[in-house]
Amino acid sequence: MKQNFLLKLTICAAAVLIIIGFKTNNVFASATTGTIDSVYKYAWSENIGWINFGTASSAVSVTDAGLDGYAWSGNYGWINLNATTSRVGNNSEGSLSGYAWGEQTGWIDFSGVSINYAGEFSGYATGTVTGQISFNCSNTSSCSSSDFKVKTDWRPLSVRNSACGDGVDNDSDGLTDYPADSGCSSATDNDETNVSSGGGGGGGGGGGAVVIPPPVIKTSTSTIATSTVGSATSTNQNQYIFSTSSLPQSPIYAGFKFTKGLAYGLTGEDVKKLQEILSQYPEIYPEGLITGFFGLKTEKAVMKFQIKYNIAKKGVPGFGTVGPNTRIKLNQILSGSQISPSSTVAVDNQNKTIQELKAIIQTLQQQLIMLLNELMKKLQQQARP
Repeated sequence: MKQNFLLKLTICAAAVLIIIGFKTNNVFASATTGTIDSVYKYAWSENIGWINFGTASSAVSVTDAGLDGYAWSGNYGWINLNATTSRVGNNSEGSLSGYAWGEQTGWIDFSGVSINYAGEFSGYATGTVTGQISFNCSNTSSCSSSDFKVKTDWRPLSVRNSACGDGVDNDSDGLTDYPADSGCSSATDNDETNVSSGGGGGGGGGGGAVVIPPPVIKTSTSTIATSTVGSATSTNQNQYIFSTSSLPQSPIYAGFKFTKGLAYGLTGEDVKKLQEILSQYPEIYPEGLITGFFGLKTEKAVMKFQIKYNIAKKGVPGFGTVGPNTRIKLNQILSGSQISPSSTVAVDNQNKTIQELKAIIQTLQQQLIMLLNELMKKLQQQARP
């Protein structure tokens, strides 16, 4: 009898604690340990292109202390956000600091990046190789042509306990937090309930607060695909629904068009944009260098591009130069009428290789630990008198 009484008392106490916890804090795991949004997960580097902070194989997490995991550049590989000697830190209010590290990119300074009350990253990270990395299209007011940002369900500590800043649709109206929910006057408002703005006229029904619909991802042009890109499904002439692996259109491509010939030895912005497009094809331009100089590697990449699209071949005038026919194909890609044909098979093979390498590394780590343990035992035995 006594044991049954103690068991019931324990269950009741646990239930009370759970209820109190939900009533007082209403803090969900995602608000304190956040993940990256499945759509809004790309940042744009002026030198190396798109950087994915939401890969399936190495998810990035956000906590009050900082960022963990790896971001992925299709041209420069993995970027470690929590390196051994440094990490990307967080002051619990969304002001980031510290450095990320990539073998190909070197150190990247995150002190210019912040996360707001809605979980949206903004500002720039900077690196010697990457140049400026923009985390939000609002940085350059380019959202109308290229809607990209990095977003998380983590929330700053100061707004986490408020109904309008906790990342939860508390009043079940389909709108979450300030400013999306019109019932919220600020991110620290603790009531999401819409307040009526007054009754309607005779027979017209009651008036209510204006409901702000959730944002829709739109673009007037299709995406530029890369080796990690899926497909875009058109629902009408001006709207596309992107798969979670799609990239938004690059800010540098918006409104740009190739109009002049390019050849070995030339320099300038047109050459730089040519290299940026060619770098989206690893099989054509594996070096992926964005220098603005039309050198031998760029010339070789142009030759491969021309062969791929049956534009020109060896022995034909214009082979290795950007002439009228090559410009037509490049502009088709820019306009979205020709999506880059990077193979999803190559992506699958790449992911498979990564997983195999991880397994090999894990096995080697285990073997190394065993060897170190054996070495320690022998040293201890030799140290005994």
